[in-house]
Amino acid sequence: MALPSEVRRIQAAIENNNKKELEWSLWYARMRQTVPSARPADVKYWSAVESEVNEVLNPRPPAKNFPTRKKKPQNRGLGLTPLPGEEPAAPEPETPQTATPETISDPTFRPVPREYYRKMIASVSRPIKRREIKPPA
Repeated sequence: MALPSEVRRIQAAIENNNKKELEWSLWYARMRQTVPSARPADVKYWSAVESEVNEVLNPRPPAKNFPTRKKKPQNRGLGLTPLPGEEPAAPEPETPQTATPETISDPTFRPVPREYYRKMIASVSRPIKRREIKPPA
């Protein structure tokens, strides 16, 4: 199917980045949308052409690239870094530990009491109580 001369003119304006032709293309696309006999598909097509021409005429500014701070080392301060020849300490576990055969023989292991889990589950599963607001007497 052959393209109408206006469509070819708009495509050439976009390819060549000709400002005067792009302004005419923008006017033409807007005019084609406002024609009373325009079908919904035509309006959709010409609005897409209008946005494409608008992007070429008014390009978006480049995204700003702000400098980011470097993450500070974890072991900072006096006495926190291992001495030369010393192995760094293992990080503390974030979740509560449970007893396993390796940890039972470890004298520093303290198992988490069951009460901890009961309180945690009870606090989450408890329904929210709504207070009734009484008007001032």
